Amino acid sequence: MGEARARHRLFVAGNHDYALYHHLDKAARKATFTNAQYLENDLVEVEDLQVFATPISHGKSSNQAFQTHTFFEHSLRKVQQLASARPEIDVLITHGLSPDIEEAISHRLHLCGHFHERYGVAVLTIEEEFADGTWVERSARRPFSADTTEQLEQRHGPRTAQQRAKRVRVCAPICDKRYNLTNAPIVVDFPRRFFASQSEPTAASTASLPVEH
Repeated sequence: MGEARARHRLFVAGNHDYALYHHLDKAARKATFTNAQYLENDLVEVEDLQVFATPISHGKSSNQAFQTHTFFEHSLRKVQQLASARPEIDVLITHGLSPDIEEAISHRLHLCGHFHERYGVAVLTIEEEFADGTWVERSARRPFSADTTEQLEQRHGPRTAQQRAKRVRVCAPICDKRYNLTNAPIVVDFPRRFFASQSEPTAASTASLPVEH
């Protein structure tokens, strides 16, 4: 990891990290990493992006680090506390998929691993523009119903042809289900301070985040 050419290196543990979980407390886990920033239910700012990371995951294998019910409840409380103080963040990082964590706070980009068979990128929600400049969020898989569209157009004018991704999930395990090193890292170009400016990504305002889990 120390040889990676990057200004920032973030480390988020997972269910295979038995030694970290069982033999060290959080302070010791953080101190272990001298060439990366260890994140465990922490919020940090990276290139003007607000990033929250947790090692939580769920599974039935014997590799169960950071998977206890107590740790999950602790992690969920941390996210809920963050959401009460900061309604939106830029990036959420979790080791595995966790709907309760994902739904607890609004975010634009979700990075995860753990599910080797789900490698890839998915657009979960999009925004559509209306004539008065209002952007309305909807599920990427479910268009607005005719009734909903009529109500929105009465308030905001006709829909334009403009759409943009609102929430994207990147699942980036570098190994397949048999733990063969087969998947390439995924690079995400992400706008800085999107919520403050509501501007589209540009070469000058975009942070590239290489993702490997």
